[in-house]
Amino acid sequence: MNLTVQQLRAVVVVARERSFSQAGRVLHLSQSALSRTVAEVEARVRGQLFDRSTRHVALTPLGTEVVRIAESLVEAYETGMRHIEGYQSGSRGTVRIGALPTAAATLLPPVVAAFRQAHPDCEVTVHDGLHAQVEEMVLKGEVDLGLTAAGPEGTEREACHPLTFTPLVRDAFRCLCPPGHPFADRESLEWEELREEPFIRFDTSSSIRAHLDAAFGEVPHVVVDARNVAAVGGMIAAGLGISVVPSLVVPLVGFAGIVDVAVTSPAVKRTLGILAHRERPVSSALRAFRAMLDEAPSGDLPLPQGVEWVE
Repeated sequence: MNLTVQQLRAVVVVARERSFSQAGRVLHLSQSALSRTVAEVEARVRGQLFDRSTRHVALTPLGTEVVRIAESLVEAYETGMRHIEGYQSGSRGTVRIGALPTAAATLLPPVVAAFRQAHPDCEVTVHDGLHAQVEEMVLKGEVDLGLTAAGPEGTEREACHPLTFTPLVRDAFRCLCPPGHPFADRESLEWEELREEPFIRFDTSSSIRAHLDAAFGEVPHVVVDARNVAAVGGMIAAGLGISVVPSLVVPLVGFAGIVDVAVTSPAVKRTLGILAHRERPVSSALRAFRAMLDEAPSGDLPLPQGVEWVE
């Protein structure tokens, strides 16, 4: 038994209006065309749906049951079509983002807030992870795009790589030290001054480590290797040593009450940007979110000290 949505809608409207002539006006059908449509439905369900002997059309017991089911089917169809139309227009859908913890905590919140205000029916999910995890999520299609760090200068991706990287912000490196440390009152430091200090270093799973190795070389006095930003901040607060982090990390260690000082000579900056798969289809919702990210440099989104948009 195959019935079309148009046939089911016709039955529902006749039942609601209790009149073939009025239902025809609602559906923009002639009364004869509507009568044929209802007759086709009755033939397929093998029974009469409406009692036409009275002044007004009345449902038969079978008609009551058919209309109940037809109403739910028509409503589900119309809801689904509205969702598809919204998905195509970008007003509905889901945007899945993989991001470094620093990007998830500092860059994403104002962009997601602006996106949700403009597209309240779209969902946004954020999966934070280290650089390798974010890259894997994008490669596998587990997220639609990633926010992660580029490698140190001279480690650009090959042109044939399936992922593209679009620079978004650059952040300078800053030294973290406990209050009372000789560096705490300085306005800036040189990299060479840090060599003799006990050092809390990020382990090799962190994208920060590659930048430090490129800028710093071998660190002679490593006290602890740590992966987590909070762990590094806590150990510095405990007086175990100092560390050097990109500026976007500084807000994440505010709980530790430690001091951050600019590191210059040479000035080293890290680039964060948008990681995307060059061959994967882009939904309208994702296109709208990506547009907001691309337009962020010309907007008024705040950035922490030491962070600048890539124009």
